[in-house]
Amino acid sequence: VQAPPTEPVRVLTQYEEMMQELNHILAAVSVHQDEFEQDKKDKAADGMERVLYLLDSTHTFRRLCLYLNHSTVFEFIIMAVIIISCVFLVFDPPARDIPNYQFPTLDEIVLTSWSTASLAIFLVEFVVRVVSYGLLQTKYAYLKNGWNQMDFTVLVLSTVEATGIFQGGAFSRVLRLSRTLRPLRLMKRNQGMRVVIDALITTLPPVGYVMIFWSFSLVVFGIIGKGLLGNKLYSCTTPGAEFPAGRLECAGLHVNDAGWMAPRSWHNPPFNFDSLIESMLALFRVNTDKYVDVLFASMDVTSRDQSPDTYYSVYNSLYVVAFLIVGSLFTSNLFIGFIVDGFNANKGSTKEEMLYNRFARQVGLVRPKRFTFKEPQNIVSMKCRQLLNYSMFQAFSTICVLVNMIFMLSAYKGAPKEYVEMLDLQNLVFFLILAFEVLLTVAGYGPGGVVDDSW
Repeated sequence: VQAPPTEPVRVLTQYEEMMQELNHILAAVSVHQDEFEQDKKDKAADGMERVLYLLDSTHTFRRLCLYLNHSTVFEFIIMAVIIISCVFLVFDPPARDIPNYQFPTLDEIVLTSWSTASLAIFLVEFVVRVVSYGLLQTKYAYLKNGWNQMDFTVLVLSTVEATGIFQGGAFSRVLRLSRTLRPLRLMKRNQGMRVVIDALITTLPPVGYVMIFWSFSLVVFGIIGKGLLGNKLYSCTTPGAEFPAGRLECAGLHVNDAGWMAPRSWHNPPFNFDSLIESMLALFRVNTDKYVDVLFASMDVTSRDQSPDTYYSVYNSLYVVAFLIVGSLFTSNLFIGFIVDGFNANKGSTKEEMLYNRFARQVGLVRPKRFTFKEPQNIVSMKCRQLLNYSMFQAFSTICVLVNMIFMLSAYKGAPKEYVEMLDLQNLVFFLILAFEVLLTVAGYGPGGVVDDSW
């Protein structure tokens, strides 16, 4: 008796596993949704608590503050005042006694009057927020929110500046610089900007690990550079001490083309590897894409107290290239990867939105692929697909691509005619191989299969 096929059972098992996983995700979403609803209820209940140990929910002044706190008009007024303050900040000069100051400014009386009026409005806003939900003692108190703490800091600095207590002193200049923090108040009222800042903050711990890795690689390569290039980048400032001459010949005076006499000196470039600190600074220069001078200087190194010679130590370039790969390229990719991952993990500003984004990604991973065109089932197409999926054929195709790349990289200006003809011949051969592979793909999967596959 022939055993029944096991394929439907396997498919059913995979389907059940997928459904179980989706049910777990839905359960998690529902649990967090319940928590979110409970948080909203707690916040509403928090409005019923006594704030500042004085005002309960039935007090007339607190009810007025709660009404203003949830008023769209009140929020619009605060936003407008912040924007106007930022605009006025542009027309406020750094100092009134700057000679020949050519940029447009506003009268000092206008700026002072507006600064006082906006400060009064922000103080009213602070009172409304505090009376609505409390200052510190309640669950949703004003100062328990990080964005409110930033607002409160800007408000305190503006108030101290307006009082004129430290006018004329060094601290007054610090208070004047605090005006540049006023545009930060817009972030609190823009959901998109808050998401961006929160995402950046969540990436700080992994970015810290990247900084540790980068510092470690900087120290290691700095030690290697000190041993490899330490005290070897010196050169004479004037001609007359070319290789194999060196420090001994770089003495006395030199007459230049204009007939002037100039003293010779044994000069060290601003980037060098004479100590660990100098070596790390030179590598930092390399890390900021200013590596050309360091690269060529390392390739011209001869020996200590001897003048450099062009391409005398070509293999020293491998040291600079290695640091470019590890300390610059790899580390930059780590930075970008962690930041992008932080943004992807914090696209939503609420728990529900973040859970929904994760749930959507999970569904996208397990959902079946849909093809517009079906694969041909004739014997020729099946044989072509079998050949295309054969590991040896795929390896042969990869080797052909790599060999073709090597030949293309070997082309240079002024090559002999025979070499150019050989390059043209190999291009023709590899083109025919590629065309044959394309024909096999079309025959195996059909024209529609080629359209379905984005690759």
